Amino acid sequence: MPARFRSRRELENADVIVANHDLVLADLALGGGAILPDPADCIFVFDEGHHLPEKALSHFAHRFAVHGYLRWLKTLKAV
Repeated sequence: MPARFRSRRELENADVIVANHDLVLADLALGGGAILPDPADCIFVFDEGHHLPEKALSHFAHRFAVHGYLRWLKTLKAV
C-alpha cells in the first residue's frame, strides 16, 4: 500500500491530530475533509488564536476593484 494511503488511514484513526491553523483553514477552504478528517467529526482547539481572524481572512476574503465590479455587472445586463 502506498505511504500516502497508509498515512491517510492513520490520520482517520487518530484520536488527536496536531495541526496548525493554516492547515485547518486550507482544508476548510477545500470544503473540509480534503486534508484532515471531516470537520463534523472533529473538535478544533486553536493555540495562538489571536492570529486566527487574520489568517481566516487571508484564506477566505476576496478583493476586487469597485469599478471593475461595476463593469462586470454591466456586461451581465447586456447578456
